Amino acid sequence: MKNKYLCNFQKLLRAFLIFAMFATSSQIAAAQLNVALSNARLGTMIKQIKAQSKYQFFYDP
Repeated sequence: MKNKYLCNFQKLLRAFLIFAMFATSSQIAAAQLNVALSNARLGTMIKQIKAQSKYQFFYDP
């Protein structure tokens, strides 16, 4: 009986992971950024990316 529940849980977990993998890949494919900087600091580049997307960055300048 316990083995049956474990098998069902594993199947459900696999299905969820596959779904999450496809959902994540579609979000990554949809993200397009246009950043054209020359000799810019990292902080400036991160600000540009944050302004154009929903990505958040945490870094120590």
